[in-house]
Amino acid sequence: MINTSVNRVLYKGDGTNTAFPISFPFLDKKDITVARVSKDNETTELKGDYFIDDTSRTVHFPGYPPGEEKPEEERPQILQNGERLLIYRSIKINQESSLGNVWPFDVIEDALDKITMIIQDLNEKQKRSIQIPESADPDAYRTNFPYPKEGNVIVWRGGKLVNEDYQNAIGQYIDQAKKSANAAAQSADRAEASEINAKETLKIFEVKKKELQDFVMELEDGSETDLKDYTRKLLESLDTYGTNIKEELLTLVESAKHYSEIAKEAAGFDPERYYTKDETSQKIQDAISMILEFDDKSF
Repeated sequence: MINTSVNRVLYKGDGTNTAFPISFPFLDKKDITVARVSKDNETTELKGDYFIDDTSRTVHFPGYPPGEEKPEEERPQILQNGERLLIYRSIKINQESSLGNVWPFDVIEDALDKITMIIQDLNEKQKRSIQIPESADPDAYRTNFPYPKEGNVIVWRGGKLVNEDYQNAIGQYIDQAKKSANAAAQSADRAEASEINAKETLKIFEVKKKELQDFVMELEDGSETDLKDYTRKLLESLDTYGTNIKEELLTLVESAKHYSEIAKEAAGFDPERYYTKDETSQKIQDAISMILEFDDKSF
């Protein structure tokens, strides 16, 4: 006796469980199909690495018959959170009972054969129909097509198929595509402009770098007049970068001149002259004070 129409069960993975009871009736474990459902609802029928215990009516995944267990490293991963295991009955449609050619058993067998052929015909038609995946809950969706309406398209709305005007159905996607295309074009323009600006900035940097290198090289062998001349040229070339830079360079030059004067004063100690102990100490203190003053104000 079969008093239920249920022929499937879907279990959620938790990263630990490997035993999944079969809650619907079946006659032979060969009639049971097991499939793994990914987090993205992709259904993959398992061809191995599971075991059906028909005594306890339980599917073990990963699982193997006693004595045929694989090493741990060769077993598939246990069903994880977000994954599901689908177990359903899928019986081969045939009729293998032979009751003989004696009446009324031959008539009964013919009737069974006819019913089997009817089911086979229905199954062939059903295979050519549009279906939701095995992993989808059939009670959560209405798969009936709405009444045909000229010029409309069929879309999913609230778990059922409904008619919708073609323009309304795809209009939002067309608008979104246009916006995305415009945004992409603008991004491309900005990227091109940024590339041009970067190249121009790099050229200016290379020119200034070369000027500074030339200035440093010539400064090493130049006189005080050359120093002032190169300083003036450098200030003029950097004028476009702001008056703050010019003022800073002038301050540095003044600090250098100030340091030169302090250095002369600090070097005012005459080794040929006789100094008293107190005069010698004072000279040393004066030189230290001048140098410290320079350190605080110089670059």
